Order: sequence, then C-alpha cells, then structure tokens
Amino acid sequence: TTTTTKPKATTTTTTKPKATTTTTTKPKATTTTTTKPKATTTTTTKPKATTTTTTSGGGGPTGAQFTVIKTTNQSNTGRSQGWIQPSFSWPSSGSMVGPTNYAQGTVYIRVHVKQKPTNILMAGQFCFWFQYNGNFSEYEETCSPQTDFRFTSTGVYYLKISRSPSAWWSQNGSKNRFGDFNWAKRPHVTRLLLKDPVSTSLFAEASCGSTCWSRGNALDHLPVVVDYEMIFVEKGKSLKAPSNWNGNPWG
Repeated sequence: TTTTTKPKATTTTTTKPKATTTTTTKPKATTTTTTKPKATTTTTTKPKATTTTTTSGGGGPTGAQFTVIKTTNQSNTGRSQGWIQPSFSWPSSGSMVGPTNYAQGTVYIRVHVKQKPTNILMAGQFCFWFQYNGNFSEYEETCSPQTDFRFTSTGVYYLKISRSPSAWWSQNGSKNRFGDFNWAKRPHVTRLLLKDPVSTSLFAEASCGSTCWSRGNALDHLPVVVDYEMIFVEKGKSLKAPSNWNGNPWG
C-alpha cells in the first residue's frame, strides 16, 4: 500500500512597510528691529564774562577783571624810543569808573623781558595819555609808580601795582598832581616807559627834551623786547590769574 502525503499549503505573509510620515519644520520668521540713533542735540555755551565767584590770593573773592593789554614781542628802536607802545583794549561801557569800578581797583601785570642788551638797572613805568590835538603839545597823562617795576635782566616778572589807577600820578597841562586823570573815558595812547631809576630820565636820545638820558649812549642798552599782559581788577576784589601766569604770587 502506498501512502502519498500531499505537501502542506504554504502561506506567505507579506508585511507592507509602514507609511513614513516626514514632518518638515519651516524655520521661524526672523524679525529684525532696527533702532535709529537718537537725535543728538549740541549745545554751544558761549564763554561767560570774566566775572567769577571763586576765591584767589590777594584779599577776598575774585570779581570782574579786564585785560587792557596783552601783547607779544614789543620792542623799542631808534634814538627817540625810550618806550614801548602797544595797542590796548577798553571796557565796552567806555569807562573804568562804572558800572564796574576798575579805577579804584588793582592792576596786575605779567612782563616777560625776552631781550635786554646790558644788565643796567631800568625802571618800567606804565602810562596812559589823552592827546587833544593829535600830538603831545596838549595832553593829560597818568603813570604808575616808578618803583613798582625794576629789572636788570631777561626773565618773567609779576607785578601788583602799589596804587589804584585813580591814585596814580597825573599831569594835566602844567599841573602835576595825583588822582586827576579821567578814567571815565578811553585814553588815546598807552606806553611802557623805560627809565633810569637814578635820574628818572628816559633811555632815549631824541624827542624827549630834558627827560632824555644823559649818562652815556642810551642806544647801548636798547632794544628791550617784551611780552606783557595788564589786567585791571575791580575795587575790593582779587585777581583770578590766567592759566599762563605760572608761578605768580597770587595763586
């Protein structure tokens, strides 16, 4: 007997791959914020007048002060030049008496003697004039004390004039007196006179009459070359020294 075994049916299971889900994330939108620079406001401050409220050496708070002379490389040449004649400034009010009283105040001066040919002693005297006819035939004059500035050599000198301008020596025509100059109006001329302190004569040989130097050749001692700055400070106040007045006695 032959037994035939039929092969079993084969079942094939096919597994389909699962669906793949792909998620695409879009980049977020980028927000750019631009900040404009703030507007810049420029404030220009005009320099204040020369009135201060700080204190300085010399006897009290500083007050108004006025630079009458600030000049450089001034010299005297020629037989008649026993003086130095710079340009000068004056208050806008036209007066040294008011509204600010400089005439009864104090005068401070910085002198830099840059050239002096010899070591002879000289006296420097600071003067102002009115000329009534364009020359010195009719005039008024006032000068600082001759003893306040004496020098023999080059160097820097700081001066505090010993009298208020209103008390300086003055001359009106033939009248010699103190305190008779009109500081309420602008003078015509200012000069630094260079004198012999012994005879009080000018270091000049012409155009000065009896005031010319007679002790030798005046030209041997000239020219004298200077820078100088003159400041009037109001009555009862002290100097606020300029920044270039290094080493001055008043701080």
